[in-house]
Amino acid sequence: MSSDKNVTELHEKVVKRSSVKGRITKFKNYLINLQLKKTLSSVELIELSLKLENFENLSNQFESLQSQIELLNADTLSQELDERDDIEQAFITNIATARSIIKKYSPSTSHNETSNNLNSSSSLVPEHHEFAKGTIESMTVLLLKARVFKKE
Repeated sequence: MSSDKNVTELHEKVVKRSSVKGRITKFKNYLINLQLKKTLSSVELIELSLKLENFENLSNQFESLQSQIELLNADTLSQELDERDDIEQAFITNIATARSIIKKYSPSTSHNETSNNLNSSSSLVPEHHEFAKGTIESMTVLLLKARVFKKE
């Protein structure tokens, strides 16, 4: 590969990395806005869960992209490794923040309790617990809770 092609390829990858950094900032701002709310609806929790999954995928894409930049820009490897560390820390901080928000605002009832609540029409009291992330079943349960127990 010629030097001109390397420079062009490096430039393209650095521009892509800048795009990743912009997306990190947008996700961080989204999380800040969620943290300002006193409560989150079930739909907002599901949205956050889906956005978090996309953000985690972006983190994996960044790893590959940054490795390619480091190969193409070996002369400034130390600076590139510092850049990697900074961006990885931003990913870790935002992922931890998102998981913390999900945990804080997720209702604590299980699928069986939800069925009982639907039959007995008792009210839901949100409590803190681990969010069953990534499963369609838990998302469906949350949507059912939002429809049946929404107090507005």
